[in-house]
Amino acid sequence: MNGKIKILDFTPEETRRVLENEGWVPYKCGQFLEWVYRKAVIDPNLMTDLSLDMREFARNRIDICLVETLAEKISADGSVKLLCGLHDGEAVEIVLIKHPGRNTLCLSTQAGCRYGCSFCASSKSGFSRNLSVGEIISQVVAAKRMFPAGRLNNIVYMGVGEPLDNFKNVAKSLDIITSKSGFNIGQRKITVSTCGIAPQIIKFADLGKQYELSVSLHAPSDETRNRIMPVNKKYPLRELMGACAYFYKKTKREITFEYVLLKDVNDSELDAENLAGLIKGLKSKVNVIPYNSSLCAEFAPPDKDAVKLFCDRLSRLMVKVTVRHSRGSDIGAACGQLRFFNKNTKTGHIGE
Repeated sequence: MNGKIKILDFTPEETRRVLENEGWVPYKCGQFLEWVYRKAVIDPNLMTDLSLDMREFARNRIDICLVETLAEKISADGSVKLLCGLHDGEAVEIVLIKHPGRNTLCLSTQAGCRYGCSFCASSKSGFSRNLSVGEIISQVVAAKRMFPAGRLNNIVYMGVGEPLDNFKNVAKSLDIITSKSGFNIGQRKITVSTCGIAPQIIKFADLGKQYELSVSLHAPSDETRNRIMPVNKKYPLRELMGACAYFYKKTKREITFEYVLLKDVNDSELDAENLAGLIKGLKSKVNVIPYNSSLCAEFAPPDKDAVKLFCDRLSRLMVKVTVRHSRGSDIGAACGQLRFFNKNTKTGHIGE
């Protein structure tokens, strides 16, 4: 650890106060913030409207970016996966998804994950620690640097880790991303995913913001969900759905339920009927995601007919449903494929 000021751990308002305490006048603080957040410039030598003394101060006293891009892979569909190294030798993966007129970042919030969903790669190397605010924000800076000719429009907290398990740092990172002096991305352009930590969903609702909530549901019964998602043993469906109802009542925001379709596990028409009954009364939509990882031999993807039957049954039961074919699967960047590399196994290249 180098003792420099880790500026991305601060909100823009906090950064202003730090710089003003160092004798910077307010408009110069604003110029510095614009370089970092709007232009994603991390080299003070390039901040040409700052004085030489200010640039020297920034170079010697400030850490502007807290992750290092160690490697990248580019998918046939244009998605980009980055391996981001952290100061202590840990590393996480993030994904940049390009659509016509829209760019999305899927970022990580923890080095590893403690929740152990059986079809997900992120927890296979265990859990190390939460990412700091600055490490989360540095991923956004890295993404903006990958889109020099375009704008970063959407952010999804769906990478390595459980965002609501790192609630304090995630909440502060959201403030920075949406701040007009920060990245100035609208609240409704940001989605936070959770595997179903019911008390934290309530805390998330109580922020009083307009962020999107995505709940990784994946099963309509406690029996099946206990098998594939251990979190359900602590927060069973009744408690989880109560928290979702609270979120909707508090925010009036539609909830997205993510549902990875696993052959002969949760893909029957009866499962679809039970799912429709479970979410009845909530303003919601279901993203059906055919299983796309070969990580776990226990599971297999359903065939196209099974996917169609499942979705058709939901539609007939008046459930808003879409099939999401994850991008980047050829480089291990699709849903459930992102990995955490700990200091004992990380080698500087991206695994599949």
